[in-house]
Amino acid sequence: MLQQYFEHGSRSSAQGNFDYADRMFTQCVVDDPSNPIYVGSFIGNLHKKYNNNKTGAKLASVRGAAIKTSVKNSARKKDWKVVITGGLEMLTLNPWEVSVLWEMANACEQLRFDECQVIYLSSAIDADMREPEAIRRLARALARQGKYDWAIGCWTRVLQAKPNDEEAQREISFHAEGEGSARALTSPEQQLERKIAKEPVNLWLYFELADLYLHQERFEKVGSVLERALAASGASQRDPEMLKQALYRAGVFAMDQLIDIEKAERYLTTLARLEFGYKDVSERLEKLRKRRENGRM
Repeated sequence: MLQQYFEHGSRSSAQGNFDYADRMFTQCVVDDPSNPIYVGSFIGNLHKKYNNNKTGAKLASVRGAAIKTSVKNSARKKDWKVVITGGLEMLTLNPWEVSVLWEMANACEQLRFDECQVIYLSSAIDADMREPEAIRRLARALARQGKYDWAIGCWTRVLQAKPNDEEAQREISFHAEGEGSARALTSPEQQLERKIAKEPVNLWLYFELADLYLHQERFEKVGSVLERALAASGASQRDPEMLKQALYRAGVFAMDQLIDIEKAERYLTTLARLEFGYKDVSERLEKLRKRRENGRM
């Protein structure tokens, strides 16, 4: 059911029906708040709805005052899932509401929803690029996830805002030393992972890593990397063509390598709803239909 909501939301957002897409994506996040694809798509749709104005709806602060109070109360009670649910309601009015984004990021940290935490913190920074505290919290989150290159970049931005910040100086020195000693020992896949940490919405890096694992016949790794590419494409919402490319690659891999009809159909059907004539998607869906009818792989 959630996949259907997501597909309806993706198609509606691409067609400019942002309000309906918001309802679909909201339901996805409510039911699965740990899914970074759902969270990224929810926020990306709202950014498009408000034309990236950084303020959201008219009088959003006034209209959402009671919601913000409720979110803070839930945070004090450590009712983390309610924090996220209430936060979604506020973000529908203003997806750049920093105080709510911070509370949602903290809730994700408590629940170990690491990738979603990074999305909320990144959105807070998008709302106020000059706010060093938001960048500081993102740097800590990234370091906890082992994304040290990206964390160093964040700490560098903190230093630009506060040149004498001791924590930033200490963390840059610590992570840079560790990165330098490890660099000579890194494999090609580790080097690509470091590049992805620096450019998390560059889908070509994910595709290059997936191709590397495919060549090594490490198929479980290929699937994982393509899932991450889909999450990154949903989080950025900057290039619909890259989303189509990610869906196509994931669908073809599931069909030809994993021999997984359900996964292949899910990816390729979502892609077909965005652009039915994309490459050989219609032919592949027909082949999958016949395989299912014949009960064979």
